[in-house]
Amino acid sequence: MKNMFKLFGIVTILIVSIFVTFGCSNVASASDFQFEVVSSGLKITNYTGDGLINNLIIPKKINGMPVTIIGNAAFINNKKIVSVTIPDTVIEIEDGPWNTSTGAFRDSSLSSIKLSKNLKKIGSLSFYNCNNLTSIIIPNSVTVIGPQAFQGCSNLVDVKLSKSITEIGMWAFGLCKNLNEESYRAIQALGYEF
Repeated sequence: MKNMFKLFGIVTILIVSIFVTFGCSNVASASDFQFEVVSSGLKITNYTGDGLINNLIIPKKINGMPVTIIGNAAFINNKKIVSVTIPDTVIEIEDGPWNTSTGAFRDSSLSSIKLSKNLKKIGSLSFYNCNNLTSIIIPNSVTVIGPQAFQGCSNLVDVKLSKSITEIGMWAFGLCKNLNEESYRAIQALGYEF
């Protein structure tokens, strides 16, 4: 019986050590971001986290102000984050400027994204070449999907679209060759041509 209590004690200490060393929260802190004040709140311009968080939850507020915009290069080429939850305070993922290599999550290793239920716009190049992404649910609040937003997401299979979409930009789903039939038809029904 004494050995069992000893073993239990050792296991408990080991588990506590792991949580202390690696953290148990996926919510990033204010120091993990560069940001700027905009009229609606804060725009995240860059994620500077140390890479220990793989499943990132973007905070609703930073320094008491709501996060409302994800900037056009905030998470570009991030190979450490595999899933991200965007808080419901975010209303826009900013356009990537034309003729540049930007886009909010461009060329990242994301395989899972939970978008804000209040998101109105998915800007151009936002998820360009996110090859690990297999499915996405676009909330009903979204009215605009910018040009090339999901272009090159070669493993994207399932897209659940907002019923409120009024605009899908050129090449928004270009080179998404693995879309299932239901997603393909739903995108086409909105006037998008592959």
